[in-house]
Amino acid sequence: MDFGLEARVTPGLDVDGYRIDRKLGQGGFGGVFLAWRDGRPSALKFIHLESVGDWGWRELFVLLPRQSAQVVKLRSHLQWPEEQPEYLVLVMEYVPGPTLYGWAREHNPSARDVVEKLLPLVRALASLHARGVFHRDLKGDNVLVREPDGAPVLVDFGAGSSPLAPRVTQGALAPASVYYRSPESLAFSRREGRVPGARYAHAGTDEVYALGVVLYVLLTDVYPFTGPDSALVETILEGAPTPPHARNARVPESLSRLCLRMLARDPSLRIRDMGALGEELEALLDASREAPEWAWSLCHGWNEEEPTTEDFVADGGPMDVEAWISKWKNKKPRRGYRRRTVPAKRWNARHILPVMMALGVGVVATVCLWLQGQTKPASSPLKAWLTQSAENMAVARAGEPPRLVPDQKRAPCTAGLEREVSGGCWLATEHRPPNCPSQTVAYDGRCLLPVARSPSVPVSVDAGKK
Repeated sequence: MDFGLEARVTPGLDVDGYRIDRKLGQGGFGGVFLAWRDGRPSALKFIHLESVGDWGWRELFVLLPRQSAQVVKLRSHLQWPEEQPEYLVLVMEYVPGPTLYGWAREHNPSARDVVEKLLPLVRALASLHARGVFHRDLKGDNVLVREPDGAPVLVDFGAGSSPLAPRVTQGALAPASVYYRSPESLAFSRREGRVPGARYAHAGTDEVYALGVVLYVLLTDVYPFTGPDSALVETILEGAPTPPHARNARVPESLSRLCLRMLARDPSLRIRDMGALGEELEALLDASREAPEWAWSLCHGWNEEEPTTEDFVADGGPMDVEAWISKWKNKKPRRGYRRRTVPAKRWNARHILPVMMALGVGVVATVCLWLQGQTKPASSPLKAWLTQSAENMAVARAGEPPRLVPDQKRAPCTAGLEREVSGGCWLATEHRPPNCPSQTVAYDGRCLLPVARSPSVPVSVDAGKK
């Protein structure tokens, strides 16, 4: 929800001396905008007082005493408009740079790069936990990699908890993505969720688990558990993820084993806290100094000479999805910088290869399931779904967000891989309007393809060895 921010907070607006530049992002509790004052940039988070003001004041209390290079700094706060306040505005340092997942996609890191990036974050979390402060919404999208020093910075404490902050959680669990919830928290919610006043006691082991999910995604480019919401909860409760090195042969086995211990179903078998995790990560780095596999990029780069998908969709033309799937479904995921040139009048489908292979859900999983059951090539459920989707999307007026279509995947979307628009999940193609393929919809300067909601299927993303 934007709580009316899009219409009211516009470029050039003066908010207590801060001049709004542009919107940086939108969360569950408010929108964040880049603003300038006295030549210095700041990030202003607007939180609607009437709707979610309690959460805003809580975030203020959580951030007030924080002093760490790995935690976003709170500079001040105010209420706006001054005459009749409608929003609490948190003025924070502006952290330029991609999210942690975006950094991985851009730089195609090695296992050593990943561990070195996580270590400062682990130390900062250990310090927070020692003071009873928990983030409670740890995920790759809530970590920014600061330019130009590359340091990780933890942001968005909207769901955070502190001994000094008032309790505002209404349900058994604090707001967060189910992908990162620990098995014990989900079990508590299932057991006690309808009991009035029941509150889950978030602990350091919950944060270790969430960071284990982040590490798994960085190593394999997929979540450890996937599927529709009901199936996803069941697989998390079962707690048997495929080992990272089995999904991706470039992951060192020692790091894979540590990741699995972070994701242990039984919290007593999990790495006990962030302090112990930091020690183990440091020990792994020391033991791997001469190990070549720790220096290999975890995924194939875009410029490596392994064939991927051929370009065969003309500008604005329809996709032969079955033919497209048959060419790329067994290929490897890619990270790093792409080649900048593409054939004229041809659509380069490689840009969504990592997205399509990630998770084994959405469009790819649906297509794979359909292809397995196909006996008559002439009848295509996928083509029918995309055709109907295109008709439904065309109803939206120009400039308005596209409307969701039946059986489309709803948020939460795959972190860092899919785009959330209108509460649904979309893949942004490389094309720009008006040259969008016929099954896509033009919005916000991009051509968007709806992601189908589907059950999970096993998809290996083994990147292969050098």
